[in-house]
Amino acid sequence: MVFSSFQSWVDATRNRFWDLDGAYGAQCWDLWAKYCVDCYGLTVAQCITPSGYAEGIYNRYPTSTAVGDTFERLGADATPKREDVAVWNFSSAYPSSHIAIVLEDGTSGGTIRVLTQNPDASADKRLSVSGLAGYLRPKHPLGDGSGGGGGGGGGDTPSPSEPEAVGSFMQRYDNQILLTGSKDGKKSVRTFLRGTTMWKETPGTLSGWIEPSGDTMLLHEGRNGSYRVRTFWKIGDGQWRGKAITDISSGGQSQPGSSDSSENSYALYVVGTVESSLRWDAVEAANLQGIGIAQWSFGRRLQVLNKMKTADPTGWNTFKTKAPAVAALVESGGTFTRNLTQTEADAFETWASRSESHQGQRDQFTEDYKGYPQTYEDDKMQILWVTAYHQSPAGAQNVPKASTLLELRNNILNTSPFGPYTSRYYTAYNLLNAWDGKSNPPNF
Repeated sequence: MVFSSFQSWVDATRNRFWDLDGAYGAQCWDLWAKYCVDCYGLTVAQCITPSGYAEGIYNRYPTSTAVGDTFERLGADATPKREDVAVWNFSSAYPSSHIAIVLEDGTSGGTIRVLTQNPDASADKRLSVSGLAGYLRPKHPLGDGSGGGGGGGGGDTPSPSEPEAVGSFMQRYDNQILLTGSKDGKKSVRTFLRGTTMWKETPGTLSGWIEPSGDTMLLHEGRNGSYRVRTFWKIGDGQWRGKAITDISSGGQSQPGSSDSSENSYALYVVGTVESSLRWDAVEAANLQGIGIAQWSFGRRLQVLNKMKTADPTGWNTFKTKAPAVAALVESGGTFTRNLTQTEADAFETWASRSESHQGQRDQFTEDYKGYPQTYEDDKMQILWVTAYHQSPAGAQNVPKASTLLELRNNILNTSPFGPYTSRYYTAYNLLNAWDGKSNPPNF
């Protein structure tokens, strides 16, 4: 960890805007991510919310193995403690949900004292507990002996608390970064050249790249068949200090999914997250066109409805009664391009909410995934590319080939029609960046 006390973190964090993922400015999620990164050594990718909103941190807990190892989940009726993470559901007060860090034990007048960000810079405020989803409590809180406060007091100077490895110091010089350090008495100097969105290492004994992430730099490198990330903390203008290595091979998801392979299950997890926030019963709100977790549309809706019919005959019979025109097309194999009526959308939502029907959607996506072009051998890059292909097959075919996951994300966003969908591809990228490449995702 970088901070040795909670109070030192509060002192260094409040009254500033924090944007750790570089997307959509300083959101409440960024403060949560900063807390995890600074105080518990997580990477930004391990802090992502699969729903795209702050509430997903609580409602989809554990969102990563690292989060599950670091925090326990408590209900909204628990007594909050200093250092807890408070999460609010969607409400009139928080239309996009909310997340903040608790500064004081207990509640007062139906409010809790928190460090909160968005729309203002991170600040010490009291917020209503109305709409609260619950709390995430650190399993090993930092503590600080301050007696509950959050106000004042000389904090510690942030510094890495673990032995430093090779490449412990970064210095930026115009279009390059020099990474220096020593190990076993030997000095090491590595050079990284500026790219469009990252810094790529010049050929050498190690191959890596540096990703800017708010006030930190993330060093990604492959070595001896594994992939790892090191976090470097800003200590001055163009200067960063390194800390211990995070081995991404242990950063996969902690709960098994249900699929015929971990790759397909994780592919559906990523596509389903960005298409529907993992809702099996989702119907596209704008025009009642796309349906299901992967938002199948037009004639492809008949395919997934057929799969659901096979998986859940009982639910199908009810749907057939309520949406006879669509059911007739499923059974006859006709053409289906029109939008659903509201009655048909309601019938689908009722059917798709039945757990028995979910296997039909899983089977359809498995069939889809196997039929998509194999563009990359690397599973992570293939899934990210498939996320684009699922949205626009023609557009995905025009995306320039990439050599890293980050480069592929940027190539997608620089290709029509994907440019306006920054949140979609940042979310997909973060989910894949945190994945160990073999574990199935959390149950959904």
